[in-house]
Amino acid sequence: MPIHAKCKLIKKEQLKNDIYKFIIEAPEIAKQAMPGQFLEIRVIDKIDPLLRRPISIHKIEGNNIEFIFQIKGKGTEILAERKEGEEIDILRTIRTRHIHI
Repeated sequence: MPIHAKCKLIKKEQLKNDIYKFIIEAPEIAKQAMPGQFLEIRVIDKIDPLLRRPISIHKIEGNNIEFIFQIKGKGTEILAERKEGEEIDILRTIRTRHIHI
């Protein structure tokens, strides 16, 4: 079942010139998610860029989720400009594999 949430960016750290670590407060998602799973992140509340960016979860601690990303284009460049305290629109979907016997 997909979870859609507006999550507060509580910590932003620039690790290198084009690599960032974000920690977001996302209690509903953190309860069910695991590192390695993907979050679908809407980088801005405008039409361009339209598509969400899939970014994998690095770590979960309590209600907080940490993810690390590299600027690769317009979308991740916009994401890197977000400020601590801002809300980020996150969609987490679970895709299950059906096993046929």
